[in-house]
Amino acid sequence: MTYGEKLGVMKELRNGPPIEICIGTDKILLCPVNNNWRSVFDNLPEKCGRWRKLNPTVANSSFKITKDRTISWLDFNISACETTLLFIIKNEMLGEIGHIGFDLMEDSSIWISRVVRGEKGVPGAMSEAVREICSIAFSKFDCDEIFLECYEDNIRGVNFYQENGFSIIGKKFLLPKQLNDEVTWAECSEKDDYKRVMLVLLKTKR
Repeated sequence: MTYGEKLGVMKELRNGPPIEICIGTDKILLCPVNNNWRSVFDNLPEKCGRWRKLNPTVANSSFKITKDRTISWLDFNISACETTLLFIIKNEMLGEIGHIGFDLMEDSSIWISRVVRGEKGVPGAMSEAVREICSIAFSKFDCDEIFLECYEDNIRGVNFYQENGFSIIGKKFLLPKQLNDEVTWAECSEKDDYKRVMLVLLKTKR
C-alpha cells in the first residue's frame, strides 16, 4: 500500500462512523475527531485539557494548559492534520472517558499516540482500545508492525503496553529544551548529561 493510499484510509476513518467495541456486557465507542468535533462532543476542550493535567507523564512537552490552546490543538494539530487520527473513547453511561490515536509517518509506519485515560470506569477499556487501534493498523493499512513511544519513568504505561503485546526495542536519551513558556524534550547522545529516557516499543502482526 502506498503512502497516498494510506492517507486516503486516514481520511475515511477520520470522517467515518464511530467504532463500537464490546467489553463483556458493556461497550465503548471510538469516535473520530474531525472538523465537526464541536457539534459531536460536549465541552471537549475542557475535558482534553483536564485529562492532560491528570496525565503529565504521557506528554512530550509541558506548558500552561488553557481552553484556547486546547481548541487550537484540536483544530490544527488533530482535525486538520491529514497524518494524525484521534479517537475519543466514549461510553454510553459515562460519556467521554479518554482518547487514543495514531500517526502516519513519512516512511509509512504507524505510531500509536495520545493514549490518555481521563475518567474511571469501564475496566479494560484502554486495553481494548489499544487492541482495536492495532487491528486497524494491521488490516486497513496493511502493516506488519506498529510502534509507540513511552517515557521510561512512566512505569504504569510501560507495563500496560507490555501487557498488551508490545516489546521494548530501543531508547532515546533526552534533554529539556525551553521555548517561551513551553518545555520540550530534545534527543541527545547517551554520553550527554541526559535527564529523561524515551522507550521505543513495537508490536508485530501475528
